[in-house]
Amino acid sequence: MNKEFKDNDFYNFYLKFQEIYEIIYPLIPKKNTCKELFGQILEGVIRKDFFTMQTMIVLIDQIKLDRGNLIVFSGSILDLSRRIFEDSIAMTYINLKGKAKYSKRLVDYIAVEDKTDIDFLDFNKLHVDDNYRKEVEEKYLKLSKEIKGRKNWAGLDIEGMIDFIAQKTSMPDSQKQIILKEYLHGNRKNHVSSVEVWVQGSSNQEVLENIAEGDISMALITASQSILWVSMFFGKEKENPKEIQDKLYDFWKKVNNGKMPNETILNGKE
Repeated sequence: MNKEFKDNDFYNFYLKFQEIYEIIYPLIPKKNTCKELFGQILEGVIRKDFFTMQTMIVLIDQIKLDRGNLIVFSGSILDLSRRIFEDSIAMTYINLKGKAKYSKRLVDYIAVEDKTDIDFLDFNKLHVDDNYRKEVEEKYLKLSKEIKGRKNWAGLDIEGMIDFIAQKTSMPDSQKQIILKEYLHGNRKNHVSSVEVWVQGSSNQEVLENIAEGDISMALITASQSILWVSMFFGKEKENPKEIQDKLYDFWKKVNNGKMPNETILNGKE
């Protein structure tokens, strides 16, 4: 580890990120263990997000070894955190909207995504296994026009889900704005952003390093909070061991000034 690493603005957030990583490690399922569909979805999400966390840690380890990697990897670290953030918003949406109904919506939409993939392969004259094609088309034909016409399984984007969550939980506008800022800031790494293009082209090394540290700080805060929500949802579906559940709640209170999680969000709607 180089001497400068502990002096980075994001260092304390990195320690908390490692802590939640260690807490949730025993929860990562080797195979599906939940009976209810929402629990099965959460199993896939928490496994997917845990692997994303591992990737973030690998990139930060490269910054430990060489500070020259700070600017190189900061954008990717922030981009990875957005995956975990979006998963958390989607799982919160399902939990509040109706676990049974909206879990089924998500799973039913698999056939739409598979059909889109086949259409893409056909357009590019690439081979599609006949049995797979038949299986997908049979499932696709059973879907309603409403499902087929949606732009995604939920029928609305992440901002729409955030709006619903805010209304359902009487979230203060200030908190909602913070959540939206986290989402939009991560978006800039994936799109042609005026700010990103201009800053990268016109700033000196010191400015770019400061921005990089800020990006990593936001990534670690966002990912830690997001995976914590998913883990607590999963705990209610799977009945986590009390030791792990207590650690999750203790961690929540530590990073949220002693406050307990919002019970409306946590309990959700069947």
